[in-house]
Amino acid sequence: MVLYPDVVPSDDWQEASHVALVVEIASDSTAAYGKGTKTIKYAEAGIPAYWRVDRDGSITVHALMDEAQYGIVATVRPGATWSASFPFRVTLDPDALTADL
Repeated sequence: MVLYPDVVPSDDWQEASHVALVVEIASDSTAAYGKGTKTIKYAEAGIPAYWRVDRDGSITVHALMDEAQYGIVATVRPGATWSASFPFRVTLDPDALTADL
């Protein structure tokens, strides 16, 4: 979870309105739940960005399109890069995630 810059982080629960981005790393146990129910809950909470790192190393970038639904902005596969501008500027490089493993 990435909070907006003006939010003071704490060990307590954060309000959904404080969250700019959720990044999820998929596992066998979260594969179906993460692509369905969790994504719907994040969208309904108004979290503007959701990135999912899948088991094949690809990163799917979702952005909130309306009050309760995400649209896919990009799918970045290993061997490719993509530059995000929201919620911050960063270049996603799936190969770099596993370079030292």
